[in-house]
Amino acid sequence: MNILLRYTGGFMAEGGGTGKNVFLEWFGNEILGEKYTYVVGDNKELYGAFNSQFENKLLVIVEEAQSKENHENFDILKARTTCQKLNINKKNVPVYSVRDKTNTIFCSNNRNPLPMRQGNRRIQAFDCDVSMRGDTAYFTKLVSLLKKPSTKYYFFNYLKKYKTYDSPIMFQTNIPKTKVYRELRYLNAPKHFKWLASRIKDGLLEDGTMTTLMKDYDKWVQNEGGGKRD
Repeated sequence: MNILLRYTGGFMAEGGGTGKNVFLEWFGNEILGEKYTYVVGDNKELYGAFNSQFENKLLVIVEEAQSKENHENFDILKARTTCQKLNINKKNVPVYSVRDKTNTIFCSNNRNPLPMRQGNRRIQAFDCDVSMRGDTAYFTKLVSLLKKPSTKYYFFNYLKKYKTYDSPIMFQTNIPKTKVYRELRYLNAPKHFKWLASRIKDGLLEDGTMTTLMKDYDKWVQNEGGGKRD
């Protein structure tokens, strides 16, 4: 299972401060266990030649999913989120395979941190609730509660009763079409998809010849699509 938790706060707004990392690291270290959790600080770790740090991990938390690294390594990222086995490559040790049970949670303050394209079946996406952002009293109380053994006990028992997916197929067919999910699909769509969506939305799609449509598409690309066709 792979999840993106995003907070951008809108154009020109500073992101962060929603407490997602506080809770996720607590969950990984205190509920799953430090042995089975790994926090990625630099996205290059996801694509490096040596990867023994991911061996036998149940949860990988990417603190800041970076657009450049993830878009440039789309094929590797795609393989990582679907493979059932992971080839472990250590220095001066022959490569060997282990079962890959990793769930990855990507956190980001970037608008388009992951290449979620048409046909995505691997990643769920959610924008974080920002209603408590900057509320020092709230986060002080939250951290205090997370330190209590009783919090771990009740949360663990809650998870034991929580209904989850029976198979990867169930996960893929039940990905919620959230606002951020639809936005990321649009941002990563080919330009001709964006042109078509724009014209339909604005009621400007002409019922004309292919030549007429191509001229309109070229005009849209020059004005709104970055100046170049795909």
